[in-house]
Amino acid sequence: MKLERATPKGAGVSSQAIINFLKNAAGQELHSLMILKSGKVICERWWEPYSAIYRHQMYSLSKSFTAIGVGIAADEGLLTTETKLSQIFKKEFEILGNRIDGEVRHMTVKNLLTMSTGMEYEQGLQPDSGEVNHIIEFLSAHVKDEPGKTFRYSTVATYMLSAAITRLSGQTLTAYLMPRLFEPLAIAPHWNYDKTTGVHLGGTGLNITTEDIAKFGQLLLNKGMWEGRRLVSEKWIDEVAAKQISTGYGDGDYGYGYQFWLDPEGIYKAAGMYGQFCVVCPKDDIVIAGTGNINEAAVSDLMYTMLKEMHTLPLESDSELEALDNFTYLTTDSGEDYPVFIREYEMENKMFIRFDFSPSDCVITIDHNKTFLFVNGKWNKGAGIHPNPRRPYAPEKISRVITNGVWENRSFKADIWFYESACRDYLTFKFSEDFSELTLETSDYSWFYGYPLGNMKGKIREEL
Repeated sequence: MKLERATPKGAGVSSQAIINFLKNAAGQELHSLMILKSGKVICERWWEPYSAIYRHQMYSLSKSFTAIGVGIAADEGLLTTETKLSQIFKKEFEILGNRIDGEVRHMTVKNLLTMSTGMEYEQGLQPDSGEVNHIIEFLSAHVKDEPGKTFRYSTVATYMLSAAITRLSGQTLTAYLMPRLFEPLAIAPHWNYDKTTGVHLGGTGLNITTEDIAKFGQLLLNKGMWEGRRLVSEKWIDEVAAKQISTGYGDGDYGYGYQFWLDPEGIYKAAGMYGQFCVVCPKDDIVIAGTGNINEAAVSDLMYTMLKEMHTLPLESDSELEALDNFTYLTTDSGEDYPVFIREYEMENKMFIRFDFSPSDCVITIDHNKTFLFVNGKWNKGAGIHPNPRRPYAPEKISRVITNGVWENRSFKADIWFYESACRDYLTFKFSEDFSELTLETSDYSWFYGYPLGNMKGKIREEL
């Protein structure tokens, strides 16, 4: 099921407002944008290599889907916001006994929803082995403040909401939501899960399309109704979009609902790291959905300007907006012809990198199991590693990538875009004059390999 399409002018808004937004946001790295007015799509754009057909990593926008899942569970009587964690995780409370902080015994579902657990630090969902049980880890953590008093952003708090639904329903969060939310909205999600507990991450890891984000936003705008069917109660929608706690962020503190951020004039939004967004504007009957790697504050300001201009600028022809298309980030630099050689290098961190150059392409293999193909003179689509290969989640999602490689002065500059996420790598491999040594230059964190690399040197291990 796809959303209906309309034109800005047909929906009674100025297309010039949207044009101004697109032009002013040109310095940002938007991956996609979809604007709905009265439930109809009046603008949709993707910046190549991103596309309407691919699921994009939502990062913390996932949290808002989990919050709606909690609302559905509340509607079905599985829990309430005042249900204590001790009532849900009885087995873990018995295992931990007196090792549990007294405040944790009073912690409620609402404390998880509002990021007000009072815990002093964020327990990371990034262990190097599969031995950490995040439910036990959370319940045994220190509580600094009385739950309910202080906002401290915590992805693990949302993980615990997912764990609560799994414990009470006997299903993973995704399985629970399939007939209740995803199937009615015609969403086919991929949601990473923790194989040590069988719990979907909840606070991150959801992969869906831009149109899926937009449908979710429209469900919220409809107060929980979808095509004549109620998926979640209006009461719950009102609660998630109401100020439940102050974030303590000063003048811009409009508050936090249940896993939603609140903005001026009744606007609320689901937001994910790097700039994944679902902005719900009840007053204007508008939903703005999109993905990217952006300055979120700058783009938000441009959005609010657009919302005002939609009703103040004249309703002129939509033709200029229709012509404003073919956005792409894929530009290529001219370089030298590829050399011809096959060599393997051992780097300082014991990582192996093998190069197989032919005149037309180059295959780079990392540690004999992560392979990327570069085609001389053009971008090449293929498949790559999951951006976080060391995390013990299953099943690992193989990411689609597009690559471009330029050879110049014994250096190979490799661009790798993971175009189902906000991740990309710019790597430079510099070879010594006799090709016996290699220097790798990259950013502090390499998605290419999965953890910080920085700059390092290596020596030839084998020439084939």
